[in-house]
Amino acid sequence: MYRNLLLLPILALPLLGCSSVTNMFSNPKVACPVGRVVGDAAQVTRFRAGGGMTANDVALNVTLAPPKVSCDYDPDEHTAELKAQFPITLHAGPAATTGDQDFTYFVAVVDGNTNAILSRKDYRIPLSLAGLQTAVYAEEVENLELTVARGKMPADYRVLVGFVLTPAELAYNRTPHLPNQ
Repeated sequence: MYRNLLLLPILALPLLGCSSVTNMFSNPKVACPVGRVVGDAAQVTRFRAGGGMTANDVALNVTLAPPKVSCDYDPDEHTAELKAQFPITLHAGPAATTGDQDFTYFVAVVDGNTNAILSRKDYRIPLSLAGLQTAVYAEEVENLELTVARGKMPADYRVLVGFVLTPAELAYNRTPHLPNQ
């Protein structure tokens, strides 16, 4: 039995040059920040031009889902490079029209304890239903840089996404709606 235990380290010597073995010890897998959608900014509802703001006047409703966040953490530099992936879903309303519409969403990195915004960037994208009732776009944002404070880990932060809204769009999102209202 002892003879077999002594052979294991000797047999493992050729593997020491492999990057997967060295990465296993120099760059341990750590938990990444959690991704969330900002509640009031999770959707945009657009209405027909010149119409009202009832359910029958809805041209398009667009929603964001929580992002899946992956990261590459460098403990020596106290930095992490983040990537956020999330779907954007478009639903045609009764007053739907054709063509692209521009939407702007943001991605922010915040401190998980204080909610202090550490970085934020806006992204403008054209979206279209292309004649469908529902369309889903897969969005990906890469190269989000995070400086990890001493004594913290990437999981101590959060990645938030949401739409950049006009005051009227925000007010609509904050108002409860009944069907056909």
